[in-house]
Amino acid sequence: MMVHATHFLTILSLLPLSIAVSVSTPLNATTQPAPNPPFANLALPPGHAARNVLGVAHPSPSTTHSHGIKRNVGKSRGVRAHSPRDLPAIVGDIPAITIGGIDLPLIARSHPGSGLSKRSTDNATLLPLATTENTFIVPVSIGSPPNTYPLQLDLASSDLLLASSLCTSSSCPSSSSTNPYYDVAKSQAGWEEVNGNGTLWNTSYADGTVASGFIGREVVTLGESVVEGQVFGVINSTNLTLSDQKISGILGLGFPRLSVMGHVLLKESEAATTLNATLTATDNTTASATGTSNSSSTSTASSANATSTDIAYLPTLLENLVRTPHLPYPVFALALAPPINDPSTSTSSSAASASSTARYDPSHGSLTLGGVSAFYVDEKEGSGRTVGDIEWFDVVPFGQPLTTNDTSAESVTTSDATATATPSSSTSSKRKRSDESQIDSLPTSTTALSQEEYLQWALTLQNISLNGTVITPNSSYASLGLGSVALLDAGFNGIAGPQQDVTRIFSKITDAREVETGQWVVPCDTKMTIGFSFGGRYIQLQPSDWIYAGVENSELCMAWPIAQEDTGDGIDWQLGTPFLKNVYSIFRFV
Repeated sequence: MMVHATHFLTILSLLPLSIAVSVSTPLNATTQPAPNPPFANLALPPGHAARNVLGVAHPSPSTTHSHGIKRNVGKSRGVRAHSPRDLPAIVGDIPAITIGGIDLPLIARSHPGSGLSKRSTDNATLLPLATTENTFIVPVSIGSPPNTYPLQLDLASSDLLLASSLCTSSSCPSSSSTNPYYDVAKSQAGWEEVNGNGTLWNTSYADGTVASGFIGREVVTLGESVVEGQVFGVINSTNLTLSDQKISGILGLGFPRLSVMGHVLLKESEAATTLNATLTATDNTTASATGTSNSSSTSTASSANATSTDIAYLPTLLENLVRTPHLPYPVFALALAPPINDPSTSTSSSAASASSTARYDPSHGSLTLGGVSAFYVDEKEGSGRTVGDIEWFDVVPFGQPLTTNDTSAESVTTSDATATATPSSSTSSKRKRSDESQIDSLPTSTTALSQEEYLQWALTLQNISLNGTVITPNSSYASLGLGSVALLDAGFNGIAGPQQDVTRIFSKITDAREVETGQWVVPCDTKMTIGFSFGGRYIQLQPSDWIYAGVENSELCMAWPIAQEDTGDGIDWQLGTPFLKNVYSIFRFV
């Protein structure tokens, strides 16, 4: 069967979904394997996943534009993995993948009660039922010599953002040993200016936080992979809670179409090209009118603006890791919870990951680049957690923007690339970089970048279940023949859905009630499970996953999902960390 080029996501359950216990219990030779857990393949743009296994992949290598760090292959150091071009992308009709790759630990920052007060009622105090770990951090080495910076993992954006020593305004959070800032004044061997540090950017997030600065390039080291000349956003102004979360910036692993840096660079390049053309036309007109040659002034004008057009598009980190021979396979796998097996007793191994595995502890979770972790996927037949047990789902393609936003480079934000896009049932009219022939193709204009076929790690949500009772979700774009679209979002500490769907769920729970717009409470002793299916088996969430805070002097507790209004971005459901902690997700980029 021929597989058309597209992105895939898969989910592999690490536990029987009806049981939420013994997550950290080690398995040994005498332990009977658990029943085959449910697996679900997801079709979506950049997303997030966790404890159950989720996977997204492309059937064939491609240069899909995902925001990531750029690397100059000629200057790479350390162990160099096989190029995606050298390995089969598809075996039969499923993406190829093996145990191995670059294993990176995740750090879970605990924030008791964080994010709860904004949803509380005026006359009640919320009591967290457990520590809320809503920030997952990846230690990333940047610079030469390298310094390690804790970066918040985000699957719904694609840029690398790093706070700098220039962030000194009253709105900037303070730096400390736990959230160090990049020292712009200090000489860095790997530092490269972009357009004389004059290319400015800014971005905003749904929670009202903002960040801005200029664009630079640096050496980025991820395990044994070194990416030189990687583009990143130097933050010199922000109200992000960096010090509270003990982070230095953000690591985006989304698709290139989301890249603020990419849009800004292309827009500036287009403006410079237009200016050069205008200057040349003016000089030629003057020369014709005076009957003299003005080639000297024309040449000077073009040279003066050449520095603005030298750099147009710079690939994101994920894009660079995929385009150049850094990874065995164009995938990354994510767990937001410790493995079932105690790492100290794990016997699974691979040559590709032996050295890195010995140095990292997945006690909070794991990010594996180029393969899947031996701590979460094994080679034992019948375990229900082998590579062959993974189910794959197509990533949901998104259509072209309905309108064109001619904003200036300084005002380009993430929403410019996403706000007016809608899911699409076909990608025939979109710009594609999801096949081998386009592996080295990069966008040359903002229009080309905005017309990329993939936008988010999102998939089609087939069904929801409440204690086994199936609820078919409504789609915001049912009139277009599209199903309900769910975004996997590791940067969101919750679950959110359309008002109609959320109301239907809580209407089936005894004594549940809406306490404020979109926020529901249920009796704290509720025992019901909530399941999500993407065409495969259900991923079941236990009450401890979706009931998250008690109301003081009450027997009621706050619960997910919350209802959210349609924003026109094509996303119906947002599945954050409460969902992702229950899955091990694999995202295939090409």
